[in-house]
Amino acid sequence: MLEHEALGSPDKKNTPENRQALLKILEAATGMGHFGYRLSEAADVSSMLSEIAANVEAIHPFKTMAFLLVDEESHDFVMTWCSSREEEDRITKECRQLMEDHMFSWALRRNHPTTVTSEGLGDVLLHPLQTSSGPVGMFVGVLPDDKPAEDVSYYLLSMTLVAASIAIENFFLYKQLSESNSALEEKVASRTEELSASNMQLRRTLQEKETYKQHLELLFSSMQDVMISVDPELTVQSINRAGEELFGVMQDEVVGKLLPQVMPDLALRCDEFFHDVLSYGERIVEERVELLMDSDARHIFMINCSPFESGGSGQRGAMLMLRDITRLVSLEEQLQERRSFKNIIGTSKSMLNLYSMLENLVDLDTTVLVTGESGTGKELVAEALHHNGARANGPLVRVNCSALSENLLESELFGHVRGAFTGATKDKVGRFEAAEGGTIFLDEIGDISLRIQVLLLRFLESHEFERVGDTVTRKANVRIVAATNADLQQRVAQGVFRSDLFYRLNVMNVHLPPLRERLDDMALLVQFFIDMFNDTLGVSISGVSEQAMQIFMNHPWPGNIRELKHTIEHAAILARTGRITPDHLPVQILGADPLSSSDVVRHPPYGGYTGSYGSNYSPQPLISPNAYMPASMQQVRVPCHTVTAEEVQAAIASANGNKTAAAKLLGMGRATLYRKLKELGLA
Repeated sequence: MLEHEALGSPDKKNTPENRQALLKILEAATGMGHFGYRLSEAADVSSMLSEIAANVEAIHPFKTMAFLLVDEESHDFVMTWCSSREEEDRITKECRQLMEDHMFSWALRRNHPTTVTSEGLGDVLLHPLQTSSGPVGMFVGVLPDDKPAEDVSYYLLSMTLVAASIAIENFFLYKQLSESNSALEEKVASRTEELSASNMQLRRTLQEKETYKQHLELLFSSMQDVMISVDPELTVQSINRAGEELFGVMQDEVVGKLLPQVMPDLALRCDEFFHDVLSYGERIVEERVELLMDSDARHIFMINCSPFESGGSGQRGAMLMLRDITRLVSLEEQLQERRSFKNIIGTSKSMLNLYSMLENLVDLDTTVLVTGESGTGKELVAEALHHNGARANGPLVRVNCSALSENLLESELFGHVRGAFTGATKDKVGRFEAAEGGTIFLDEIGDISLRIQVLLLRFLESHEFERVGDTVTRKANVRIVAATNADLQQRVAQGVFRSDLFYRLNVMNVHLPPLRERLDDMALLVQFFIDMFNDTLGVSISGVSEQAMQIFMNHPWPGNIRELKHTIEHAAILARTGRITPDHLPVQILGADPLSSSDVVRHPPYGGYTGSYGSNYSPQPLISPNAYMPASMQQVRVPCHTVTAEEVQAAIASANGNKTAAAKLLGMGRATLYRKLKELGLA
């Protein structure tokens, strides 16, 4: 693109034709910047631009004219009006090219008519549309081939477009004010819909300053939220209609009286709020309080309280606003119940089905077998069944069956009497007796011996047992919840688990899905553990980055929920504040399985070198430390002892002698490179 000055040479011949043209220009200039209508009468900006274009045409002819206005959101120049619809696409395309060539920016800096040359349009006049507030747009005019430039015409054209810029800006400001005014009127109308008799008066209050007080009184009265104002002594100054209906009082009955006298429960619950507002001028924002109304119904309110001071009388006080959110809180509680069941978290379809099953089982005494991989939270199911059922007031006794030998497990479960075996110096109560009236949780039930299986089967059928070394039959009223991560049917087929015990335990089977099958719950679980460790560790973690969440979604999670919990704890300790990123995650989460050949990648010692690596070089297998991370975040290092002198020299040459860059190419630190140079005699 070529650019040149718009102003022509001042040495023009003073011919009659030139003087006649000058008179026509001056005649057109008398109406420049004056539009034959008010801003309120303008249909749209296109009609205004059409009239501006007519004034411009009267001053100087153009083959085609266009206006590109600045978009308020993107701040880009957007084609708004063109004198030729057939040429609009071509003009738009060429203007984009002029913008890319910085012609628009150049014209804006010069801020007067500027002629540039476009390959597709020829000579083009650019004139910025600017006001004191900044650029409004750009006028683009394609100059005729045989029309010479006139200094005076460009001068008058500039004056016209400056006036047009102001008119366009005023038009948009007028439209904004009109829209704001319309929105305000709609809001006032909606607030005062019930006061149909006062609608006309309310509209007049928006237009007349002297009725402003009456407008505020009407607004205060029509608020659906309860509003009560008190002075520093807690004397009620005003109460709106919603407050009268809620507390069953009339304004005349409470105004002038102390709030603790007329509304004692409200005064008690909000005493601390009033103290902070009236003593320190603080604002209380969205605090929840629970009030007991006359009907003994529980109501929960959202409280906002602000100080106020009357400029005329100097009166001070506090304005209390109450919003009844009882129904909203009830809905929140119902939603929370569907998002979790006690400490079991999840909203996926499998978890919702699990919650429904647990709700059906909590009030029953039937035996429950909980299955699932290690770390899926089987003990939480036992806790949920116990604490939500009829046995909640009884004990919950936990036994890890795999942690004890056969003899010790028998003694732990059923107890023993003195002298039953060496070291039995006194009678001991077993876990079944200790769980009387409650629940016993038998974890890792698949690992017990066949002899213990026989004793457990008898207890399941009759709830009877004998202590070790005793002949007295005892009974225990307990509910049994068993859990295993093993395939009991397979163990039955192998002959290491009794089929009759399996069928007796498997009355109701609750299966917990592994974490990799409920990735829809990942975000919820991550946030749950972040909140937990923010409290227990005293950190301030706000969330996880997209890269870290992607790693979570791709990881197989063999340790399930337990592994995720420990991962978040590890990351929270390292991050302390802000968001968790891949840098804060344990290496086993970022890395790949060393035995998986799919994660083994072979890299040359540095990129970009295509020459010979030497006869002693063989690429080293590297385990990608970031198998689940984006490629841009991965880092590869090659063992230093495998790099040859030829490779070091090639890397330095490729980096133009820059040792730091060469070290990066070789995948080693700068200090390591210097040591390698000394070892190879290249220093």
